[in-house]
Amino acid sequence: MTITGTGAPKAVPFESDIQLAKIIDDLCDAGGGAIRFSPGVYTFEHGIHSRRRDGVTGIDFVGSRGTIFRFRKLVEFGRVRIAADAVARGGSLPVDHPDLIEPGRRYQVLRPDLRGNRIGEFLITGKNGDSLTTAQYENVSVKTFPKGAWLIPHINFFDTLHWADISFTDILFDGNFDLTQDKLGGQPFLGHTTHGGVLFRNPYTKKDVRRPHTSKVRLERCTFRSLLGRGATFYNTGDITLRDCRFEGCRAEAIEIDHLSENILIDGCEVKDARVAIRLNDCSKAIVRGCRLQATKTGIHVTKVVEHEGVNRRISVTGNVIYDVDRGLVVDADSTENVFTGNVFSGCRRMGIVIKGPANVFAGNSVTGHFTTGILLTAPRNIIENNYVASSNSRFAAIRRIDAAKEK
Repeated sequence: MTITGTGAPKAVPFESDIQLAKIIDDLCDAGGGAIRFSPGVYTFEHGIHSRRRDGVTGIDFVGSRGTIFRFRKLVEFGRVRIAADAVARGGSLPVDHPDLIEPGRRYQVLRPDLRGNRIGEFLITGKNGDSLTTAQYENVSVKTFPKGAWLIPHINFFDTLHWADISFTDILFDGNFDLTQDKLGGQPFLGHTTHGGVLFRNPYTKKDVRRPHTSKVRLERCTFRSLLGRGATFYNTGDITLRDCRFEGCRAEAIEIDHLSENILIDGCEVKDARVAIRLNDCSKAIVRGCRLQATKTGIHVTKVVEHEGVNRRISVTGNVIYDVDRGLVVDADSTENVFTGNVFSGCRRMGIVIKGPANVFAGNSVTGHFTTGILLTAPRNIIENNYVASSNSRFAAIRRIDAAKEK
């Protein structure tokens, strides 16, 4: 690695991601700079889990052709469960295989049936017989961790809070997971906020209407592959640019932009083999253009959770190719004043476009596949014009209007 800051460039051999975390903190304290990575494999054991109170500002992570960040294979994955009901923030946790747990690592708890997202996160600080000592709790949503709940490592390459003016260029993030074999109880594991690429976040609540804290995050020519979670995730983040990035094999969403994020550009990116290629959740002022997207479930999903009139507006999706999907585009209720033009949806298995939000524009799109419904419309005042819709299913309908969609 070569570190460039206010002084002369300094060459430092890479030892671990723990060492890299300290270099990041020192560089930030010195006013920012760049960390350059030569071609080679850089093994991550824990990932960068940054919770500095004042965040990290002004750092560029610059790779080159052949720069690979790769997770170490985790032997404890899918083999550790909670042995008895335990108080969620009690500081002690009984497990069935404490020998597989590594103190100093962060873990998440998933429900025994794997429904929903994680129900808690914490740091394992030590062992006491068959129990683990825990601290630094985050995102605990239950009072009791139930017997049989899964304990999995919480690992992302970068999991950050209050980072700003940050860039990643020419880096391959290799999760090193087998998407066909890494399962919990025989079921495919969906990582969401763990086993992923980069996660930028700021505190928020469903009633929080503050402007985003983090600003100017840029990813260019980066590749994310073999991840059990998401590729790139942004919570309550402003000024996001993803340009010419590639996502190969993300069991969850390839790109997820959430919770009041705004001023977003996704340009020229490619997604292959993801559950959802791009999810825009409670964001505004977003542009998605010139992308090639393939997903097992949905190409682009615009959805709303926060009750705030400013979200899911002023989104432009234009000139993209979305193919080999169940549904090409889904626009949920209360998503309005958005424009979707000149996109190609091919190989759609269930539906081409699903429109649940009012007063959007859908024009000049091509929708083909083996579906029974090309465009499903359930909301009024949408402009639908000059779209080409064709299906190999003889029973298909080009446009199906339901209930409120029939209103003028």
